[in-house]
Amino acid sequence: EIAFRHTLTQTPQKAQLIADKALLRGNISAKGLLRLANVKLTMGDATEAVTLAQRAIALGPVESRMHTVLGTSYLLLNQIEQAKVQLAKAISLAPSDPNPEMEFANMYLRKEQPEEAYAILKNLTQRFPKNIVVWMQFGELSVVLERSDAHLAFEKVLTLDPHHWAAKRSLEEIAP
Repeated sequence: EIAFRHTLTQTPQKAQLIADKALLRGNISAKGLLRLANVKLTMGDATEAVTLAQRAIALGPVESRMHTVLGTSYLLLNQIEQAKVQLAKAISLAPSDPNPEMEFANMYLRKEQPEEAYAILKNLTQRFPKNIVVWMQFGELSVVLERSDAHLAFEKVLTLDPHHWAAKRSLEEIAP
């Protein structure tokens, strides 16, 4: 675990080397495996991320974010059905966490079903009214779909964080 805390300040490549050594020694926890799975995702190795997330789940205790990482990995591999199963498990384990549902929205975008993604994100803005990431994703998708609520979404972000540069830029881009 100490090695993994050290990886937070390293490049993904250095983090991978440290984590791989811990894997070889066999002294890695479920949390460590999950961190390594995230590193693998960052580096674009979704296949290895699936393997590591599955090992983390097997070691337990099972947490929502383990299934979220596994679902995200499956999404990147375009294995939609497996992604659905894992994200549904993540949602059932932590209904107060918007991340698994945001990944569901991403899944619908990958399947070229933006209306379903829009509905999920709109629902999340109502359930998590103070979550800037939810509002930004909702706003960005609203712009793509040419919805009038894009302006509202970016203004909401600015009420939560008046210095949010991406929301300011997005508002400027959609201004008449």
